[in-house]
Amino acid sequence: MKIFGIERAAPEPVQEFSCYIVADSAAVPWRKPCFVPDFADDFRLRPVVAVRIDRLGKGIAPKFASRYYNMAALGYALHAEDLRRRLAGAGEPQSAAVSFDGSLCLGAWQPFAGIVQLFDAGITCRVGAEETLLRFPDLTDLAARAISFLSNTYTLKTGDILFFHSCAPACAPSALPGEEVTFAAGDDALHSFTLR
Repeated sequence: MKIFGIERAAPEPVQEFSCYIVADSAAVPWRKPCFVPDFADDFRLRPVVAVRIDRLGKGIAPKFASRYYNMAALGYALHAEDLRRRLAGAGEPQSAAVSFDGSLCLGAWQPFAGIVQLFDAGITCRVGAEETLLRFPDLTDLAARAISFLSNTYTLKTGDILFFHSCAPACAPSALPGEEVTFAAGDDALHSFTLR
């Protein structure tokens, strides 16, 4: 299984997306404890939506990408922001700050079409007293273009996961043990995680 973090390349000089590969041990199974590590001082939560690949594919055109997935999940990626800044400043790879055990916590998998409908209605991520409205202009189109982009370089296999960040690192809330992270659509809670 491969896990890809997908970000829009800014200001998109050469390609539309950039990606990084996350260790498969980064994914925390649904309903398992989510721990904030102690190897850095400033951990940030970045809300994500993930798509799970359910068939083998390489060189997939965007118009056929919807054949390669049908499940999605909401969650968050945990980043060691102070470590990431140090590594970036030294010109070193930032994987140690974003791809560690337990850095990706996802909720229950559900049909992709249902996630799209929830985003149309509006989904918020609440961390303590901070609330972020999650925005994806066109999640279906975003997934199709990202799958096409990745499949030009990698063979996508059943069980692979792609996840997309919803907000810039600057607006990601701090991750503190004891905080509850809640995803909600309107007044209806979808699921929540407690940081430990």
